[in-house]
Amino acid sequence: MDNFAYILVICSAVFHAAWNCYAKKSSANKIVLIWAAQLLVGLLLVPLSGFLLWTQGISLLALFFIFGSSVIHALYVFLLGSAYEVGDMSTVYPVARGVGIVGTTILATSTGIDSLSFTGGLAIFGILIGVLVIGLCKTRLENPNKVIRASLLVGLSIASYSVFDKMAVQHISPILFVSLVHLGSALLLSFWVTKRLMSETKEVLSNHKLYSFYIGLASAGNYALILWAFQTSPASYVVALRETSILFAAVLGVVILKEKFSTQKSIGILLIVIGAILMKFA
Repeated sequence: MDNFAYILVICSAVFHAAWNCYAKKSSANKIVLIWAAQLLVGLLLVPLSGFLLWTQGISLLALFFIFGSSVIHALYVFLLGSAYEVGDMSTVYPVARGVGIVGTTILATSTGIDSLSFTGGLAIFGILIGVLVIGLCKTRLENPNKVIRASLLVGLSIASYSVFDKMAVQHISPILFVSLVHLGSALLLSFWVTKRLMSETKEVLSNHKLYSFYIGLASAGNYALILWAFQTSPASYVVALRETSILFAAVLGVVILKEKFSTQKSIGILLIVIGAILMKFA
């Protein structure tokens, strides 16, 4: 992985940890909050999307990727919000991201999109073990099976959109893709959210608009950086290195969410750091 892509992914990890932390911290319904974040930023980017469509044009294949990714991201928003409703960040986040690594690697290598070197595989293994060690730290969850199941589903959605979007950016610019997918995924969820979670939707749009907007900006910025890195680097490496967001999430969890920092969590973080260093030389 080259230096520029490496820096892009690390910056993306910071943004990703930050918006997940603040989404979890909010007292609002998590599904509605993340949906509103996608919708507000998607609407904000409409002029930019229109300009890019006018100047760059768009192919039928690109439209297919936009629609497909919007569906997957809508599912991801629903699953992530649901997971944060039943579990804490220190469990949901690392387990979901760890499953995302494994799923992305399996999909990308089995379909021939990526190849995997020994060093890259070792780095992915180290990061995976690290995030799982952190994710399994807590033993007194209120409903551990439900939380782990929800986290696994989030991880599967991460793997799906990672590989799908890796293929997409070969046919459409990352900025245009992010703009349209944010809006598309939010619109796909709009009917369900406003019908099933009407009171929660009113509460978020009345009292948490600015909060949602900040989350949406961080989310869009984070994913634009990832898509940029996808253009020059293997998807499995990018997704694995992105899991250094666990490091930043751990710090935010202690400082903002007041979560405990155990020896087991420290070991998991050390494994992630080692994996990230190895990834630099993959």
